[in-house]
Amino acid sequence: MEKLGKPYDLRCARGTEERHVKVKGTTGAATSVELTTSEVLHARDKGNTVDWA
Repeated sequence: MEKLGKPYDLRCARGTEERHVKVKGTTGAATSVELTTSEVLHARDKGNTVDWA
């Protein structure tokens, strides 16, 4: 696991499998999540596997 930053926070790899993880948090009740343009474009790229936590 490697900490990276934008457009995702963690890159996790096992063998040839790789996943990108974006971490979002709040101190209150979450009714929505704001994403940057970079995060959306990265997640829409079919070459990436993105997990949201």
